[in-house]
Amino acid sequence: MVMHSTLISARRSLFRVAVLVAACSFAAPVFAQPNDTMTPIAIPDQPNAIEIGTPPLPDAKAQESWHSQYGSKFARNVTVATITPFLPNPAKASGAAVVVTPGGGFRTLSMENEGWNVARALAERGVAAFVLKYRLNQTPADMAGFERSMKEMFSGAARPRPSPGARPDPQQMMAGLAPQLEDARAAFALIRRRAAEWKIDPDRIGMVGFSAAPC
Repeated sequence: MVMHSTLISARRSLFRVAVLVAACSFAAPVFAQPNDTMTPIAIPDQPNAIEIGTPPLPDAKAQESWHSQYGSKFARNVTVATITPFLPNPAKASGAAVVVTPGGGFRTLSMENEGWNVARALAERGVAAFVLKYRLNQTPADMAGFERSMKEMFSGAARPRPSPGARPDPQQMMAGLAPQLEDARAAFALIRRRAAEWKIDPDRIGMVGFSAAPC
């Protein structure tokens, strides 16, 4: 029993190390990129993306669009959630899986740097990875309006000032993240349903997220 528990603990430690190595190796370089200009791009082909079954974002007016920045690709105004599998070579597969959730303040998703690159690194280490493109809060459809909204967010101008001594209401905060949390739960459920197909142990599914991500 002691030996069994020790092996489980060791495996979990190695799994955590693999996730951290992948995340640090591929997420950090974006900060060295000099070009911070947001440039609209065509929506990339995502032939392996799978809709996870949550409904389209209610009352969404702006449609999904993409741009490049810092040498990476970003999505915004995502209204339909998907996962994209990155499966390891069967000879390397460990049976573990990770849902990778890119960050972006719930307004945009760093799909390449904090999504696909991390997933590829995990797959190379024998961990099945699933990039979750979750539904986002709506932002202006035009790039100029989006840039203004992001500057306001980072400057704090868009945040209401709480009254002195007031505390955030946890229930209200959770309600504001309802679509993202629903997408995270649905991603786990889908992966568990198809665990046998993807050669995954349904009891060894984790999640890694960056910045504001539903994890």
